[in-house]
Amino acid sequence: MWQIWTSSPIDSLKISSLQGTLYFYESHKPHLEILRTTFAKSGSFLVKEKDQVPKAIFFDMDATLVVEESIVELARAAHVTEKVAEITEKAMNGQLDFDDALRERVGLLKGLDQSVLVKVQNALTVFPGVSELVKEASKLHIPCHVVTGGFEEIAAPLLLPLGFKSVRANRFEIKDGLLTGRLSGPIFNSHGKRNRLLEVTSEMGLSPQEAAAIGDGANDIPMLNSSGFPLAFNPKDLVVPHAEGVNRTGSHLFWIQTLLFDSRQNS
Repeated sequence: MWQIWTSSPIDSLKISSLQGTLYFYESHKPHLEILRTTFAKSGSFLVKEKDQVPKAIFFDMDATLVVEESIVELARAAHVTEKVAEITEKAMNGQLDFDDALRERVGLLKGLDQSVLVKVQNALTVFPGVSELVKEASKLHIPCHVVTGGFEEIAAPLLLPLGFKSVRANRFEIKDGLLTGRLSGPIFNSHGKRNRLLEVTSEMGLSPQEAAAIGDGANDIPMLNSSGFPLAFNPKDLVVPHAEGVNRTGSHLFWIQTLLFDSRQNS
């Protein structure tokens, strides 16, 4: 049996009940194509098997956990906002190779004082419901991890205090207190995200199918495809066909009501 939540009614399905503001259905079929088509551009849905909840959750950061794109905020300080924003948008829509786009954007930050990293971190806006979701997952012994193509110097101090178990991201090369315009170590890209999910689930003795992945852009797709609960938050168009849940409510409380439904019922 499948459980389906939607933000508006589906004419071809019989409503089982209203769960707050969401329409709830139980069905012998997942109806994914109907849901993806209906909610391709607006609205929210989630479908999962009855009594199934993830045993670990992996999150992208920029535009998923925080409202802003951190590298765009860094670009403001370097006075290269327009150029970096243009490259970022193309990369997230799959129009540019992520690695090349990242190197180009980081290169534009050469000479920026490292103190700006703290200023940007403090200026980022965490989406509503993030803290509550992580706390609820923790109560249910579901660890939450961050896997981002952003930057560890910003992501770790911002998100670890909220209860995330780990943060994996890119790191800046810094010399004499200034960004050199290069990265320190290998690029953490879409393959890095996917591999991190596989690494952590293996360490936990889980199948990747027992993990959820939440992202919004092209570089999240390999991670979504490797998980058993591929979920999208305010997704780019090319991400929706890969998702079994789409959240456009603007709050991660949606996942508590839907993704963690059975665990909360039994807790």
